[in-house]
Amino acid sequence: MKFDLSTHTDTYTVMSSGRSTLSTEEIYRRNDYPDSKKACCGIARSCHECPNELQISMEGLSGSLIHWLKTFNIEGVNGPVESFFDGVVISKVLNNIDSEFFDEAWLSKIKTDAGANWRLKVSNLKKILKGILDYYNEQITGFRMPDVAALGEKSDIEELGRLLQLVLGCAVNCTQKHEYIEALMGLEENIQHDVMNAIQELMTTELPAPTYQSETYVDLNNQLKGLTQDLHSTKESKEQITQRCHELDMQ
Repeated sequence: MKFDLSTHTDTYTVMSSGRSTLSTEEIYRRNDYPDSKKACCGIARSCHECPNELQISMEGLSGSLIHWLKTFNIEGVNGPVESFFDGVVISKVLNNIDSEFFDEAWLSKIKTDAGANWRLKVSNLKKILKGILDYYNEQITGFRMPDVAALGEKSDIEELGRLLQLVLGCAVNCTQKHEYIEALMGLEENIQHDVMNAIQELMTTELPAPTYQSETYVDLNNQLKGLTQDLHSTKESKEQITQRCHELDMQ
């Protein structure tokens, strides 16, 4: 599995007060707006016009990736955002993605009774991050790794987004990737857009001009194009089935 990951420079800040900390309700609300052209606050048509001066965010991405996680039939996946900070649900998702690699022996190392003990949370998250990096099987460069200490101790939503982005990378590169792509197509379009952007960040990089046509770059670009085609193909099939059902109902 080859990735040469790019650095994502977008941040989610409130200019007047520095780094923002959003409530669970705000995270979900900002990812439920019907008009994909609106800013993350749902008021302006773009973040540049937003009266709150909010930029496109890792926190907003976290909300979309949490929506994506809810497509898994996993115990606890429909809980509040806070339920993801100890790594237990995330470890179960990884086990679902590839039960041979993230097997029961690996899963048993995750402490399920961390509670409010942030040290146990961080320990779980470190094991998860190491497992993901081992799954990629190559050094990941150019992508800011999640700070699992900040995630476990401070419940940092941006760091959760970074970690979930790596989980997403596992899903779209496993043997069952078409199953997860199909589930992705059932999400709202604005969430699909966020998730696709997250995939694109994982699979592309701003390489110097002379290396743009290197084997690695071409391979990654082809993977992204193929994934995009899979998404469109699944969407078209879904629309055709819906249309056929409608025609049968009219008979």
